[in-house]
Amino acid sequence: MQIKEFIGEFAEKTKENIAKLAETKLTGAEKKAQLDEKITKWAEKTVNEAKMNIVLKQAVKQFVISSIPVITQAVFDLLKARIAGITEAEKTA
Repeated sequence: MQIKEFIGEFAEKTKENIAKLAETKLTGAEKKAQLDEKITKWAEKTVNEAKMNIVLKQAVKQFVISSIPVITQAVFDLLKARIAGITEAEKTA
C-alpha cells in the first residue's frame, strides 16, 4: 500500500463513519469519541498489515495515528463547509 492509497482510504473511511454516526442519537462528544476510536483501530490495523517499508510505517504511526482526533475534525469541518464557487448553495424557496 502506498501512502496516497492510505490517505484516500482514510478519508473515505472517515466520511463513511461520520455519516453513520450522524444518524445516531449520541451527543456530539460521543460521536467524536466513537469516530476517533473506529478510525484509530482501522488505521492501526491497516498500517500493520500494509506492505510499506518500516520507515514509512513508523512515520504513519507516529504522525498520522497520533493526530487522528485533529484529522477527523478537519474532515468533518470540510464536509460541513460551504465554499462559494466550489459547493452549490442551498436553494431557497
